[in-house]
Amino acid sequence: MTYPVTLVESLALIAQRQPQDQVAGEVTGPDMMFGRDGTLDTPINQAFVVVHLGVAGGTITVKLEQATTDGFSDTKIITGSDGVDKSIELDGANEQAIINLKAEELDSANGFKYWRFRVASTGTNSTYGVLVFGGDSRYGPTSDYDLSTLTVLK
Repeated sequence: MTYPVTLVESLALIAQRQPQDQVAGEVTGPDMMFGRDGTLDTPINQAFVVVHLGVAGGTITVKLEQATTDGFSDTKIITGSDGVDKSIELDGANEQAIINLKAEELDSANGFKYWRFRVASTGTNSTYGVLVFGGDSRYGPTSDYDLSTLTVLK
């Protein structure tokens, strides 16, 4: 059998932050890993983070971070294969951003294998949500690793 059969099967919703009002401060996503030894126990090799900003009470900065442990005591920003940091700013209402990440962009040579998103808000009453999708599964449809809260109509 050849996978994916449909676009929905080629992706998995692996993490999310419900859209909600946020005062100035930071929010981090769950600690994640690529590959079979990850917290998701998935053979997923790529991910992308979608941030959707509704009300802009200030600037929203989204970063992808990596660490050697799931406690993130040695956090550093992920730098892409193009040498650019995985970070973006949104400052207008109804803006969206996507940040792509490949497993090989983690600093695995120095033991960095955990990753997560961090969203920092400089203003009050910004409303935003975050969705993290995984893809490039080695075995079967990636959608097998969707969050249990997701309902899919094929």
